[in-house]
Amino acid sequence: MNKGSPYEILNHNWTGVRISTFLQRISAIQPPFRGPGLKETGQHNIIFHPLMGMCVIRESPTAPLKLGSCNQSVNWIYTPRKNLMLKKKKMTRRYLQTDGPGKAVTIGRNLTTWERISASRMHLATNVGGNRACLDVEGQQELVARDCKCLGGDASCDPSSQWFILLSSTRLWRNLRSN
Repeated sequence: MNKGSPYEILNHNWTGVRISTFLQRISAIQPPFRGPGLKETGQHNIIFHPLMGMCVIRESPTAPLKLGSCNQSVNWIYTPRKNLMLKKKKMTRRYLQTDGPGKAVTIGRNLTTWERISASRMHLATNVGGNRACLDVEGQQELVARDCKCLGGDASCDPSSQWFILLSSTRLWRNLRSN
């Protein structure tokens, strides 16, 4: 039996998908986020988690942030001062924030700096009380801040739970719950 390359999407005779979970992961980014005809709303960012193929959502103003369908994604503005500000119609400014490593990541009024660090620039890190913490996922896909993984160049380390990408979008999602 030919196992093929780990990068192949289709099976050896091209009749089906070789790794169904891979197709599920990329399905989140198949609809275009911007481009001709998609200027439905002003430019904003979506926080995408490539390992899970999901985006940061908020089910209610009091619920913790978690990963879910990109159709329900929270819209963010990544400011020149490296703050992730909730894009809202109301004037009240809300930001992505945490109280430090091991704590939940929430939306609140505290102005928090989130830098894209590491060689991949896919770690989103903040400093709280002198401690550096990275955005991470735990349990039921809830967002938490954890000590940053794999910044020392250890090839055996797996940082993928802490990988997040800021995708630029002009798409107005119909199920949007961030406003």
